Amino acid sequence: MVQAFEKKKHDGQSAGDTALTLIETCKLNAVDPLLYLNTTLTAIVTGHKQSQIVELLPWNYPASV
Repeated sequence: MVQAFEKKKHDGQSAGDTALTLIETCKLNAVDPLLYLNTTLTAIVTGHKQSQIVELLPWNYPASV
């Protein structure tokens, strides 16, 4: 599974780096990373407006207490 994330982007950052950064950002904001990713990806797939993408950032997501 790790190998699936190892393809480098044009700027040298791997998809794995991006995923891990997003997960750690969730943790810093007291958000369950799995729940966040599931909810966020579902919102994107079901047509969340690009103009409202800020609503989907981890620090705007309700904290998991």
